[in-house]
Amino acid sequence: LKVAQAAGPRAGLQLIYGRQDLLGEGTRYPLPGAYDPEMELFDDEYSYSGDQVRAVLKRLDVAGLDLLASAWREQRRYDGRPALALDGQPAAGGNERRDRRTGVSLRVDRELAGQGTAASPGVGLRLEAEWLDVDSTDAYYDAVARLYSVTLRLHL
Repeated sequence: LKVAQAAGPRAGLQLIYGRQDLLGEGTRYPLPGAYDPEMELFDDEYSYSGDQVRAVLKRLDVAGLDLLASAWREQRRYDGRPALALDGQPAAGGNERRDRRTGVSLRVDRELAGQGTAASPGVGLRLEAEWLDVDSTDAYYDAVARLYSVTLRLHL
């Protein structure tokens, strides 16, 4: 579900709610002992159910700056996937893996020269920062991340 509203002549606000569910008990771990941490090569992005709420504010500045700010909160429940300690053994309490993710991202875009068209190739600059906090019952995924990037784009 997405609701968007203009917040002035050059700004907009979006509020987004998303829900992901496993259809027909879609977990890959149907039995309590079926999960084998030695066989897992990656974090399964699809074997969870949960909710996400996100707010996005975008503004096009008169000076040509494209500003975007976003904040979100997400709950994930991995049915049949036990929470593990860092040694790969089930965590104390025998809980399933559950994550609560909170994030904030900021982005600034600016065209430095040209229009980015075939007639007028352009150069653009993008600065981005993202902060992510994952509070998980699984010690491996319980983390805080800070990401920063600078991108120089050539539009040919």
